[in-house]
Amino acid sequence: MNRDIVVVDANIAVKWIVEEADSAVADSLLVEWNSQKKFIAVPDLFNYEIANILLKKARRNFITIARAIQAIELISKMEIKVYYPLNPDINIDALEIAHTYNLPAAYDAHYLALAAREQCEFWTADERLYNSVKEHFSWVRLMSDLAFTLEINVERTKANI
Repeated sequence: MNRDIVVVDANIAVKWIVEEADSAVADSLLVEWNSQKKFIAVPDLFNYEIANILLKKARRNFITIARAIQAIELISKMEIKVYYPLNPDINIDALEIAHTYNLPAAYDAHYLALAAREQCEFWTADERLYNSVKEHFSWVRLMSDLAFTLEINVERTKANI
């Protein structure tokens, strides 16, 4: 397992730049990875997914389009390594993963394919995706599991005060 790299899905990254209920958990992951000097890796479709998520938030009036543009500018300044641009191998791997595990689309499978190639953890906020593949890929992590762990640690700390 490569511990120098972590693959992160767009749903977690959006939580870094737009306040959501579980943004604190996403932020704690980012702080931890930065302190460990991990490279954050994403497939080349990452930026398109970020823009799409932000557009949906703007259309649902969760944020303004001006805030969405600002969020895109913020994420572009982060140290996120985009891997395998225009590499057909990652696309083939993603297609095979999506087919094998009956995923509804190949988008999410690109993150899985990248993590498999880099032999590193893949972190997601997508519970449906996690539940679809957790039995097959031991290196897939669900952000809400970390939230639960953080809550337990906070309660233990309070109990010891």
